[in-house]
Amino acid sequence: GRIIVNASTFDDGTYDNCCLDGFEVARMVDGPCDLDSIADEFAPTVEFCCADLGDTVTVVFRAYDCTGNTNDCMVQVYVDDKLKPVCTAPDNVTVSCENFDPSLWAYGAASATDNCCMDTITTLVILTNFDTTCNKGTITRRFTAVDCAGQTSTCTQRIVVNYEQDYYVRFPNDQIVYECSGDGVYTTPTFFGENCELLATSFHDEVFNVDPDACFKIERTWEVINWCTHNPNLPLTYVPNPNPNVNSNSPLNLPGPIVSAPGTTGPWAPTVVRINPTDPQPTNFSIFWDANANGYQYKQIIKVIDNEAPVVSNCPDTLVEVCDLTPNSNQF
Repeated sequence: GRIIVNASTFDDGTYDNCCLDGFEVARMVDGPCDLDSIADEFAPTVEFCCADLGDTVTVVFRAYDCTGNTNDCMVQVYVDDKLKPVCTAPDNVTVSCENFDPSLWAYGAASATDNCCMDTITTLVILTNFDTTCNKGTITRRFTAVDCAGQTSTCTQRIVVNYEQDYYVRFPNDQIVYECSGDGVYTTPTFFGENCELLATSFHDEVFNVDPDACFKIERTWEVINWCTHNPNLPLTYVPNPNPNVNSNSPLNLPGPIVSAPGTTGPWAPTVVRINPTDPQPTNFSIFWDANANGYQYKQIIKVIDNEAPVVSNCPDTLVEVCDLTPNSNQF
């Protein structure tokens, strides 16, 4: 914030008839900022500081010849700031989408220094290479430091957000309904770990009106996809419906499976069950889980069984007399 200027800087063609010895300079008034330059005190140099910015300061330029003769002239000095501020960005960051802070507050702020006076630091967030729906890609923050003289400098930070797909799914239970209606929803898939995913479920039904165990049967095929990663040109992972009991209507055949990562414990542990009653060993449904799965497909079975007897209505509550008006036969 200070500058020392040589007296010779103000020379613009000084000459002497015999011998020119040197130059000195002095401010007309005392310098601000506790400068060493005092009014009317000549020295080989003169000092200016930030308090002089934007002002025209008058100095006295003195020339000496070799015999001690002097001559003075006034020079007007306009003090300008040509030094840009120094902008320092926070460190670049790489973070998982599961821990991403959309406010960006957690990733620091820029700082700046200037030789004289800082004014503001502005921030521009560039999302050209970032998916704001799924929180993946690269965010660039461009900071602009502005000093009091209007000088600017920029610095940038990159925030790389790595995408992770790792959700688990519990498929709905099979249903046995004892009302002759197929209008129910009968539950939907549920999820765990849905942090970055944009999950969608859909189903289509196939109805069978002839079934040995029911009035009719609905085979409801569910599809689960993550819009952030789904590729419509690739197949979905088919998850089989487990039927460990030979009796098709057994309660053991009703629970829907959980598809989760191997080793998962607690309520989201993967289902371990025989897919068919004749299988020699149970199947661990973690084999169907894939962190990069394009989606899942599962068939839920809904059986509608008529378990209600018919109801007779308008039954007379008194004896009914029937009169036979036909001629009687003498033989009987």
